[in-house]
Amino acid sequence: GGEAQDCELAPWSGWTPCDSSDQQHRSRQIRKIPSGGGEACTGDLEQTRGCGDRAMAEEVCTPGDWTDWQLCDRTCGGGQTFRTRLLAGGSECAGLNKMLSTIETSACNTAPCSLDK
Repeated sequence: GGEAQDCELAPWSGWTPCDSSDQQHRSRQIRKIPSGGGEACTGDLEQTRGCGDRAMAEEVCTPGDWTDWQLCDRTCGGGQTFRTRLLAGGSECAGLNKMLSTIETSACNTAPCSLDK
């Protein structure tokens, strides 16, 4: 019988330019198809990653602490409150907070307003 031939993958292509949805793609080919009981090909042939501001934020910045809950916007009858989690890290992160900060909202003061004055 012939020698066992393991799968061999070609090196990755370069990443494509960042597209309009802040993503890049790259791919690779199978260089040698396995034969004679050789190792099968494993691993992705295509990969996608974020790029641009969002990817930079994910690499450079870490999610910071949540702020305290804001004062409820109504004293009764069901209001809303919110808190924000900003990105921690370098000055780049402060600039990205407008786009990427996380906001959590919650109902508050849900008791009905009484009519007694």
